[in-house]
Order: sequence, then structure tokens, then C-alpha cells
Amino acid sequence: MIEGVQLCFCLVNIIYQYMRHKAQGLEVIIHALNGAEDHVHMVATIPPKLAVAKFIGQVKGVASTRFNKEHKEHLPFFWQTNYDQWFIELQAT
Repeated sequence: MIEGVQLCFCLVNIIYQYMRHKAQGLEVIIHALNGAEDHVHMVATIPPKLAVAKFIGQVKGVASTRFNKEHKEHLPFFWQTNYDQWFIELQAT
């Protein structure tokens, strides 16, 4: 979830871009990334060497820091401190 102000669609795409860039640097594959003005959905393959909590913390931290630094004309962007996670197990048939 995103706290504070809700983001318009054009700003959400900027946040997604920051998230994708950070994920790539962490060797995470993002299969899907979407949501709405007040939340984000992501399907990703995270390497075993990287804890899910660390990945989420880094992606959220980079996205909000970069947005607030590079888009000062907008109100500050903050994430909620919590998040939900689900695991998908793919089985060969």
C-alpha cells in the first residue's frame, strides 16, 4: 500500500520504473507489476540468496527516495510499513 496521497496513473508508472530498476540490480525477475493509486501487486522470482523482506525493503526504499528527490513538484511519496506476500509454486505437468 502507498500512504499519503494517491498517485495518478502517470506517477505510478514512474514508481514502477524505479522498482524494476532496483529489482534488476538485485537479480530479481519481475514477471508482473501493476496495481492502483493506493497499492501495488508484483509477481517476482527472488533468488534464494535474497530474503523477501530485504528485497521488499530495498525496492520500496529506492522507489520512494528517488521519487521524492527527482519529483519535488509533487507531494512526498511514502509507503506503508507493512506488506503482504504470497508464494506461487510452479509444478511441471
